[in-house]
Amino acid sequence: PAQASASSTQASIDDRIVDQFSQHMAKVVKEFDTKTSRMKIILGMYQSRETSRGYGGPARAVVDSCIDAARRQRETGQIMWQKLIANSANMTAFEFSAVAWREMYRLRNPRHTLSKRIDIERLVSSEHISLICGGYASGKSSQVPQFLADAPFLNGSLIYHLVSSEVEAECLADRVALEYASGNSKFGRVGLSIGLITPRITKTSKYTRVIFSSYQHFFKMITSEDGSQLLSSIGCIVMDDVQNRSKYLDLVLSWIHQYLVPEKQPRLVLLSADTPAQNPNVAALNAPAFTDLHKPSFDVRIMNTHCGYTTAAITDAVIRLALQVLASTERSGGDIICFLPSKDEVDVAVYNFSRHLRLKTDHQAKIKVFGLHGKQSVSDRRDLRPTGPFRRVIFCDLSGAASQGLGPISCDITRGFNVEMV
Repeated sequence: PAQASASSTQASIDDRIVDQFSQHMAKVVKEFDTKTSRMKIILGMYQSRETSRGYGGPARAVVDSCIDAARRQRETGQIMWQKLIANSANMTAFEFSAVAWREMYRLRNPRHTLSKRIDIERLVSSEHISLICGGYASGKSSQVPQFLADAPFLNGSLIYHLVSSEVEAECLADRVALEYASGNSKFGRVGLSIGLITPRITKTSKYTRVIFSSYQHFFKMITSEDGSQLLSSIGCIVMDDVQNRSKYLDLVLSWIHQYLVPEKQPRLVLLSADTPAQNPNVAALNAPAFTDLHKPSFDVRIMNTHCGYTTAAITDAVIRLALQVLASTERSGGDIICFLPSKDEVDVAVYNFSRHLRLKTDHQAKIKVFGLHGKQSVSDRRDLRPTGPFRRVIFCDLSGAASQGLGPISCDITRGFNVEMV
């Protein structure tokens, strides 16, 4: 297949190439079935343990959810492969091989979003504005733009993916570029199929399908002299983290609705970690919603809820431990980093810990409390750097660290800090 695609990118697909890739796909499906069998064994052990503890009902729900997700991932992978084979006559050898490797990579490294791919594409194709709800680390931010880039109803048009900050845009672009190139680091570079536009960096090419940017910078782009031309060239705009409803998110929405007629407006895909019933900010958007994008209940928050623990119990336990370290005379007085499941727990812990410190005047002047998560801007991260003789208590989001861009931020945590206790 590599020789055939290298000889001519305009050559029609050969039946032998299709057969070779079909054999590769059969091996991938077999590997997936083997992994699923191993997963069922582990799930059986988990269910037995939880049943002995008196949590048989919730454990059974977890097991059924995971097995059903694996079954739907397999079915979706095979359906998309059949569609690719049916459309191979209209593709060049290069196009077919690129898409084929991508489909196999997704089945080898499945995210929960894969099991919902057909439903997501059906919603976006039928609705001009659509809302997709899924918890943190469910794969919505990294997988949905890839699905749309391969979707036939967008006809190869440009897709913009907007996030809260420049840091998050850079991290997400790096990850999606590697995944869209099937894990090939040579072609999985930002600036080819996946682009990035920020005030500091512009990486695009004639092959770019998805461009990542921040809400603030995108608003400046569409309100410039060339803004109308830019919007007319965009087929779809993916707006991430709409549950937070920032100022520039609302400005982008209002500008598109006010200055563009419906026929010229790009499709809007809104991604949210909360459903309309959970968050009034999401309900106010009043968009057709797809709310079934929740990963199997191996998420830390959901599993602990089944076992009798709540968000408040988790954060209270961590706060008590941090206070014990602060009160201990055996410690050297260094900084403390506390890892929590998600951004929600981080916000609660920072608020409650600061309240505890206000009640203890002897600690208040010597301790600084920070929250750290992948949704923060560059200016927020600068506040974390040591600026005086203070002990620092940092509550950090660990859930979905890769997808939320915690890689470069975690490097900033330890630079210049005297970390005593994690």
